[in-house]
Amino acid sequence: MSRIPQNVLASGKFDLIHPGHLFYLKKSKELASNGNLNVVITNEKNIRNCLFSNIERKEMIENLGIADYVVVGERKINYNKILKRFEPDIISLGHDQEPNGLQEALENYKGKIKIKRIRSLKPEKYSSSRYKKIFKNRDPNLQGRL
Repeated sequence: MSRIPQNVLASGKFDLIHPGHLFYLKKSKELASNGNLNVVITNEKNIRNCLFSNIERKEMIENLGIADYVVVGERKINYNKILKRFEPDIISLGHDQEPNGLQEALENYKGKIKIKRIRSLKPEKYSSSRYKKIFKNRDPNLQGRL
């Protein structure tokens, strides 16, 4: 018996793609059970020392072939608008994500949305901040960018 399709909403900066991001996206896709995985990428204007542009990060996530739809978020995050656009059944959060304003938007939303927190894949090894520190220490040209 097939399961009822679930639309899943995932989000992130995805500035330095690493195995932890792949794990998060694959687990989010599993939650979709024949539905869509929609990914909202954080706008570069909201990321301090962003290495890759909105377009580059969007293309990287699209080229992984995991997400069904990938969009870049707006400069001013509006969860009410995001929920209305994607109508998710599930919001998938990474182990370290604490989206400000999401709870209020969920309270105002008409439908029922489940929140699923995806566990981390070796956080001591796969972490964007860890990789940025490594790159910063190895390449003096990146000192001002990371």
